[in-house]
Order: sequence, then structure tokens, then C-alpha cells
Amino acid sequence: MSESFEQHFAQTPKKSPEQIKEEKALKLVEEIKKIEERMKKEGETPEGYQRMTELLRQIQEMYEISSDSDGEITKDDWQKMRDLLEDYRKDGKWDDFSLLAMAIKILNPEEKLNLTEEDWIGMRKQLKRYGKNLIWFYWKQFSSQAMAMKILNPKEELTITETDWQNMRDKLESLRKEGQWGKFLSLAMAIKILNPEEKFNLDKNNWRGIRDELERNRKERYRHNFSLQAMALKILNPNEKLNITEDDLKGMKEGLNFYKKLGLWSDVAPMLMATKILTSSKVKILPEGGLEVE
Repeated sequence: MSESFEQHFAQTPKKSPEQIKEEKALKLVEEIKKIEERMKKEGETPEGYQRMTELLRQIQEMYEISSDSDGEITKDDWQKMRDLLEDYRKDGKWDDFSLLAMAIKILNPEEKLNLTEEDWIGMRKQLKRYGKNLIWFYWKQFSSQAMAMKILNPKEELTITETDWQNMRDKLESLRKEGQWGKFLSLAMAIKILNPEEKFNLDKNNWRGIRDELERNRKERYRHNFSLQAMALKILNPNEKLNITEDDLKGMKEGLNFYKKLGLWSDVAPMLMATKILTSSKVKILPEGGLEVE
């Protein structure tokens, strides 16, 4: 005997609007993660970033994200970051591991990361692999991981060759000529933390381009880009007047709540780090390399 109308719908209950919204958002998040993984393997593209920006906009439209939280890092936040760090360790994702460990250390210098010799061996091997491909795709991954390792241990002797340095400088010059100021700031910050004596010789037009890019991200409320670019600019030039407003801080809190809601802890950690650096009274690049935040 076929099941009744009532029996069929009793077995397959209708999903609530909230459940449907959550499923749609998770699918968009998965697409973002796939794009990130693809660009990590094959190189970054403007189309990739444009698509991720569009996906994030779609997700934001689904939720009403507020800045009600006080911006403090909760016990649950800490546990989520520790769990993610352990996942990276188990999976051998040493580039992601080093960047998250760096963010945690800056957020709380007293945090016991318990880095083992095996961890350092893994990070060194990953850095070496990126170095071999630096001229092609991996300038960002190489410089970011090297910076993270230097912040984690300023005494770490990184295997950065003269060829590596020249490739990074060539890439930096290319970004300057193309006016890709967000990427320029990211690479320049890493280079400066690795070598405090490095000079960039920025002219007035360069500074105008950097400030215009930052202002564009502020006006268009690209909170993630704004916070990371402002952080890099403060590290490169502590005397730069960033004029971080209450509205900027509110927007960054909204961005943090947005990423937390979606479980994107790999984005939460750098935004928390950027917020701390931007609101700190003193940020200093150490003479031997590395970073000190008070």
C-alpha cells in the first residue's frame, strides 16, 4: 500500500527558511575555499579574487551581521583557533600552520604553542619547496611563511638565498608598476620584517596610490582588505596617520562576526591580529627581524 500524503511529509519535514539559508551559505563558503586552494596551487588571479568578493557579498546579503560583540576574544574563539592549528599540524599544512601560529603569538605572546622540532622541520621544508617555485607562483606564500617563521622565532636562520631575495624584489617592483597596492603592501611588509634594513624608496605617486587603495576599501567596506592593508601600512610606516575611526572599528567587528558565523577561522585569526596591531600603542620591527606589538 502506498504511503499517505500525511505519512510522506511526516518523514520528510519541510526545511525552515533558516536551514535553507544556512545550506546555501555553506555551498558558497565551499566554493570560496576551492578558489583559495586553486589559487594557492596555480597562482592568484584577478578573476579569482573578484569571484570570492562576489560570493562573500551574496553570503552577507543572507545575514544581518551586527557589531554587538565587544571585540574580545572569547574562550570559544581561542579553542577554535587552537583546534584549527592542530588540524594544520596533523595534515602537514605547514604554510597555513605557520601563519596561524604567528597570529596567535601576536594576539597572546604568552600562549604556549608548544612548537616541536618536527613542526620546524615541516615549516622549513615547505619554505624550501616554495622557494624553488618562487619565480612562478609562490612569491606570496614564500614571503608570508618566511615572515611568520621569523616572528615565531627571530633567531631562526631562514634559508633565503640571494636568488630568493632578487625574485621578491622583482615581484615587488612589478606590483609597484602595475599599481597593485594591496599585494605590494603585503609583500613589502613581509620583506621589511625579514630584513629591517630593506629600503623601498616610495615616491609621492606611490604613497598616493597606497592611500587611495586603502580609502577605497574603507568606503566600499571591504573590511578584510582594509584591516590587513592598514596593518601592513602601520608596520611599514608607524608614523603614517591612518585615522582609524569608530566606524572603521565597528566595521571590522562586523567582519569578524561574519567570519565567525561562517566558521572561517583562517580569516578570523588574521583580522583579530590586524585589529590588535591597529589599536596598539607601539609596533616595532626588531633589529634581527620579527615583530613586537605592545
